[in-house]
Amino acid sequence: MVRSLSETSATMLRRCLLPASLLGASLVAAGCGGTALQTRADQVQEQPEEAPQPISARAMDSFTAAAALYQQGKAVDKVEYDRVEEQLRRTLSCDPRCARAQFNLGVLYEEQGKLAEAESAYLKTLELNPKYMDALANLGQIYLKRGDRQEALQAFEKVVEIDPFNAAARNSLASVHRENAARLQAEGSKEAAQKSFADAVENVRKVLAADPENLQAYNNLVLIYYELGKHDLAMLVAMSALKFKKPDAAIHNSLGLVLLKLNKVTEATAQFQNALKIDASYAPAHLNLGAISLNYRDFKGAYEQFKAALPSMPDDPELILSLGVAARGLGNLDEAEQRYRRVLELVPDAQNAFYNLGVLYQEHWNKPTEALEAFRNFLRVASAKKEEEKKRLEDVRSRVDGLVQLMKIMEEQERQKREAPKGPPEETEDAGIEPAAGAGSGEAKGGEAGGAEAPAAGGGAGAVEAAAAATGAEGAGAAEPAPAP
Repeated sequence: MVRSLSETSATMLRRCLLPASLLGASLVAAGCGGTALQTRADQVQEQPEEAPQPISARAMDSFTAAAALYQQGKAVDKVEYDRVEEQLRRTLSCDPRCARAQFNLGVLYEEQGKLAEAESAYLKTLELNPKYMDALANLGQIYLKRGDRQEALQAFEKVVEIDPFNAAARNSLASVHRENAARLQAEGSKEAAQKSFADAVENVRKVLAADPENLQAYNNLVLIYYELGKHDLAMLVAMSALKFKKPDAAIHNSLGLVLLKLNKVTEATAQFQNALKIDASYAPAHLNLGAISLNYRDFKGAYEQFKAALPSMPDDPELILSLGVAARGLGNLDEAEQRYRRVLELVPDAQNAFYNLGVLYQEHWNKPTEALEAFRNFLRVASAKKEEEKKRLEDVRSRVDGLVQLMKIMEEQERQKREAPKGPPEETEDAGIEPAAGAGSGEAKGGEAGGAEAPAAGGGAGAVEAAAAATGAEGAGAAEPAPAP
């Protein structure tokens, strides 16, 4: 039987968000957190018959050509997606019943970040073959990515109900339960968190019972122990997985997270780089290296890493915000503004985008009116549960007070200009005396009150420390990474 493209395609990029010590970047674990695990690559199993009758020989030949074209591109890290898509569509024109071709259209779209098109392709796959469980599992992942967790869980549970040994769905369920446990743990619901962790482990156990070398299950287990704070166990599981000698970017990435938690930054960096040696386009490793670069204020290195992740995550708010902060650090202020504005298009209440816009307008462009609007929007949506969030909230309130005073001074200056007598002033004996508190001195004081010296997190560094996750789920300036809700 012809192998599906999905059996050789790259791992789907899924993440749990972890705050960096400085700006908008967050450390990323593939296959965890707010989105779930891949359903492809080696985990995909043979599918049931695609239609009541076999598909045509012409369609099969066309699909074989599409698979070969895709695999050739993967071998050199340069898939010609347009050509592969064209060949798959040719397959469907030969035989519209070919569910496997329709499924792999979804895979192609998903790898390019075209989630709406991918969703449509998977739904069409299920119309052709309602038992095509990998299509349903991938739909669950898309639901997770757009925040519909309940619909995603229903999809995964339906998959394992029909196909109890579907490793992809089991791993995805483990990932979702793990993230739920982390959220409940952060909220103080220890008993509920323990149950969710147990559910996650149970799904991993069932995967490993059928496939003792399933690296995705191992990766899930690493992240479960990571969340539980059992870092030595997490490292042990990761090292055990590496002994299988199967190249897996996700395992190296997760091991990097564990090492980073243990303050072994150099070793962690090496693991993220190892992940990229396996898959040069692996977005989580790019994001993590970018976050580390930002911790050292290496804006150029951070920008390059974030830019490398962008093709796989073109609409990811956190990544776009991080790019904006890195661009600002490089002096590319117009691009920074564009990135922040894009985040707000995607997440209208993104508090850190408002904060960074405010700092940009206040400290770099001297636009007090725009800065005041941005900071007031921040106050409108801000939460302050963590200590660093409370400090930022106080910083913004201080900035707002300074900007309000500055605006009053500017308005008074304008009023004085309008009311000043026209024409040259009469000469007096006091004409050369400096004014005690003229317009110039008032303006200088106002600018100083709201400018770079304002009591943010280190003056000009305030924007850097403010970026964090674009959704505002995590604060900025955290000394150690911790999973975001």
